Amino acid sequence: MRLSFTLFILILFVACSPYKKVTISMSTIQTNNWSNKSEQAVISSFGNYKRKEKIDSGYKLSFDYSSYRAPSNKIYTKSYNVSNSNIVDKKGNLLVQRTDAMPNNNMQNYNTQLEVVNLKYLEFYFNKNGKVSYVIALGYPDSVRYELRKK
Repeated sequence: MRLSFTLFILILFVACSPYKKVTISMSTIQTNNWSNKSEQAVISSFGNYKRKEKIDSGYKLSFDYSSYRAPSNKIYTKSYNVSNSNIVDKKGNLLVQRTDAMPNNNMQNYNTQLEVVNLKYLEFYFNKNGKVSYVIALGYPDSVRYELRKK
């Protein structure tokens, strides 16, 4: 009985809070920050872009800050043909340079595709005058703040 009463009071307290939760996406924040800025201002702030594409309303610049890795199910092997006829001294140091270790390049399941580990991508859309129209930000956290409810 006491646990359910405590739970009821907690729910009532949260439901009757004078604050409301407001979530603003990173795309909206970046659009507000970069609206009507030039391409040079964006490049000087973010560095080199990955891709520039022409679109109907102007063009877009893509910045990729994602993390990638080689897929774990792909096997990349490089085997060596090695013979054990080494000339070594008593300490195990090699006295003659090895010439019998020739690489045998057999790549199994070679594929250049990479897996995305952490997606972070910015696309700046410019109008025909070269000014930022809007920004799309993927993989960035949204901003959460609490505002007073209107009375």
